[in-house]
Amino acid sequence: MNMKFLATTAAAAVLLAAPAMAATFTLDDFNEQQLAVADPANTVTNMGGDYAAASRDFTVDATVAENSGSNLASSTRLESFGGLLSFSTTSSVRGSATLTYNGVNLQNSRDKGFFTFNVVPGTFDGDAMFSVAGTDAGGNTISYSENLLSGFSPILRFNEFTFGGSNPFDFTNVASLSFMIDTSNTRGNVDGQLDSITVSAVPVPASGLLLLGAFGGAAALRRRKAKKAA
Repeated sequence: MNMKFLATTAAAAVLLAAPAMAATFTLDDFNEQQLAVADPANTVTNMGGDYAAASRDFTVDATVAENSGSNLASSTRLESFGGLLSFSTTSSVRGSATLTYNGVNLQNSRDKGFFTFNVVPGTFDGDAMFSVAGTDAGGNTISYSENLLSGFSPILRFNEFTFGGSNPFDFTNVASLSFMIDTSNTRGNVDGQLDSITVSAVPVPASGLLLLGAFGGAAALRRRKAKKAA
């Protein structure tokens, strides 16, 4: 094993990766406390917190009780506290939770931007539908949906969205951006946690490929099992 070669390769990889790292910002670190609990449906708004938007809404709904003894009143929760966003449903209840940002600049374009959903390892334990809906200040829209199973990719690129409207979507002037997780048609008792959502760009697409190649990372390229919303 040639250690000098490995050191040179690692140094080159760091240099190649630097522009992409510098272009990353945190949309939300979930330090701002906020809680919504289904009763059976509830929306809670937080204004001007520690996130990159004018306001943040939490909406939850317990939509299906799998048996007559299920209590819907506090069965579905979405909570931000202490650097974590937690979603949970109690046993035998299926529901949904929506996280919405109002007035946000994502600082990237369709071709370069992507979200990273930093899932806390070992916390997502089920089968759920994930969807995104957004509207810019001009009324143009984006949408996306995917069935989340264990091992899903935490990265969602802007160019994976379905686009609607008469003009290109303006990611720098987003009026509303919503992320939903929904177990209504999957199963009950699903939990998961995020410690942040970040937004990044890859200024030079080749740099990412070179970085993967430097470490033999071609095997890290995984196929997303995604279904774009109609």
